Amino acid sequence: MKLASKHFLLIAFLLSSFAFYGQEQVYTSNSKNTTILVHKHSQNLKKDLNKNTLLLKEEIKENISYKGKKKELSLKAKKKSELSLKTTEVSVPRTTIDFF
Repeated sequence: MKLASKHFLLIAFLLSSFAFYGQEQVYTSNSKNTTILVHKHSQNLKKDLNKNTLLLKEEIKENISYKGKKKELSLKAKKKSELSLKTTEVSVPRTTIDFF
């Protein structure tokens, strides 16, 4: 039983090392096809990065404009409330006293 488990571990180790070796070969090979594949992969990554960057920039702009609009609206509301307070202060009726 112990011998079988040792063989199993040895076989698993060898298979995993071959799998990693094969992956390294794909990326370090100097063949034309592999270079083209790696180049296309890097171009796709660059496109994805650029797309994500643009989306992030748009999201930031929208967030800033939203905050700006929110701030403008709050300032308008504040001015309007101040204006309404001023008009209520001004529109208080005066009492007139007649002297005869």
